[in-house]
Amino acid sequence: MKRPHWAAETHIGLHRQINEDRYIVFDCPLGQVFVVCDGMGGHEAGEVAATIAIQTIQTILSEANAEHPPDYWLRRSLNAAHIAISQAPQQGIGTPHMGTTAVILLITPQNEAWWAHVGDSRLYLYRQGRLHALTRDHSLVAWYVESGFIPPAQAHRHPESNQLLLSLGGSRDVFLIEASPVPLPIRPDDIFLLCSDGLSSYVSESTIAQILHTSQPLPEKVKALIHAALHAGGYDNITVILVSPHVRPITSSRRLSLIAGLASLTIGIALLSGLAGFYLGDHSSSRPLPASRSDSLSPSHSPSPPPPAADTSQKDSSPTPKPQSK
Repeated sequence: MKRPHWAAETHIGLHRQINEDRYIVFDCPLGQVFVVCDGMGGHEAGEVAATIAIQTIQTILSEANAEHPPDYWLRRSLNAAHIAISQAPQQGIGTPHMGTTAVILLITPQNEAWWAHVGDSRLYLYRQGRLHALTRDHSLVAWYVESGFIPPAQAHRHPESNQLLLSLGGSRDVFLIEASPVPLPIRPDDIFLLCSDGLSSYVSESTIAQILHTSQPLPEKVKALIHAALHAGGYDNITVILVSPHVRPITSSRRLSLIAGLASLTIGIALLSGLAGFYLGDHSSSRPLPASRSDSLSPSHSPSPPPPAADTSQKDSSPTPKPQSK
């Protein structure tokens, strides 16, 4: 498989003094990795936490090997980042309450996508004209929506929309990582979108899908997404990564060859099994056949996070009101 084509950009927005978003793209033994982190805390050194997370994730995944599945390494890298951020203030780096979100996408040479995330930075898949959210926000408002307390239309303008339930660092008593337990097979023309909530909180998914549907090259689509977030107010830092893996579709002739080959293999196995049974004389075995095992490739989501107690840290010490959703 060729290396995925990608484009990325980050913008400070129109109302922030610093950009607390960080992103990185790098190669590791498992494939190519894409990461977006959104530092939280405003004056609590959110940009420091995001930088520590980026560096730690790269360090851990650069040491990955085939002894464990990719989701193990993704979880391990996020856990190491959480520990590094939590211990940094003891070394005089940052502040005790700094934290960050993180979303990781891994594209393997086998045309498979793996991902993991903590917080409200998102991963989307654009496939055949439709935008699919592969992650769910670990935020107070997202929990309200999932629990039926408020309708989705009220989420963006809710007064607690800037509060997270889970993050890397942030003086968390509870730390959980959500990761895909099985890979997603990549199809031709798939586009993956990683972004901070500076995009997803202000630009509707229908608008995002319209931009991704255009025939523009990836860098122009990235700029169009950034522009859409700025046009919606630019109330937060905005970071966008678009990834278009190179997957060669199976042509008709190749598909027919594969089908013919599988058919021949099946017939051969059947003949060998019959001959084996004849020569071994096992014509009436009373042992039942083993039950078949179904291998599902559908990702299973972990249970919704528990209702928040006092563990709701704001992503910015002076939150800016978010615009009403259209």
